[in-house]
Amino acid sequence: MYELIKHLPNRPAVTLLETPCESVARIRFEKSAALLKQHESLELKHDGKLIDSRKAPHYGAIDSDDVSAGAMP
Repeated sequence: MYELIKHLPNRPAVTLLETPCESVARIRFEKSAALLKQHESLELKHDGKLIDSRKAPHYGAIDSDDVSAGAMP
């Protein structure tokens, strides 16, 4: 059985999908991974074994010493 599990900050993990079909699980994994928000992560497991995972990109604060950040030409 394939499981798609989403981890949210400060909340319990949520199972988004359970299916015996690998192709359905992988398609859903790719679509869900593209929609992750900051600090969220996604796991794809097969029979309890992790086979793939993704984390949302983390965008930190802009370094105030970098005067070129966001500067207009």
